[in-house]
Amino acid sequence: MRIAVITSCSKNKSEFPGPAWLVNRGQLLRLVIDYSNLIDADLYILSAKFGLIDANMRIEPYDNKLRTKRDISRIQGSANLKFGQLLQHYDKIIIIMGRFYRSVFHDLYLSDEKVTIIDDNRGIGGYYQRVVDLIKEESTNLFNNSEKIEGEINGN
Repeated sequence: MRIAVITSCSKNKSEFPGPAWLVNRGQLLRLVIDYSNLIDADLYILSAKFGLIDANMRIEPYDNKLRTKRDISRIQGSANLKFGQLLQHYDKIIIIMGRFYRSVFHDLYLSDEKVTIIDDNRGIGGYYQRVVDLIKEESTNLFNNSEKIEGEINGN
């Protein structure tokens, strides 16, 4: 199963150019990277400057933020074009970001059966806890599956 995880850019940025996942230095993004690696998903970042980009895309540091509807409309067209491409390419898309950033995407895309939205009303700390919980759940599943496979190998 091909999985993509989409998250938003971080307030804190590196001073140096590099892959988007490295330029963005927020704690939530670090956790989302861990989760993406754990589930073997491709990571995409909704950048306030560049729109929806592959996390490996090389970018320059920037200070743009999505604060207004005008900011959203500036990246909305290209971000939705990319989102439509992702829907064609992936079996599952997991979105981990706040509602305002998420409003960049068309409701039609967000309601697609392939899309799972991780939401929380408690702010950044709530999202952080939700991703921690996802990592714990996935780690438990991996552990249980490895025990099952080991049992099958040993004839138990």
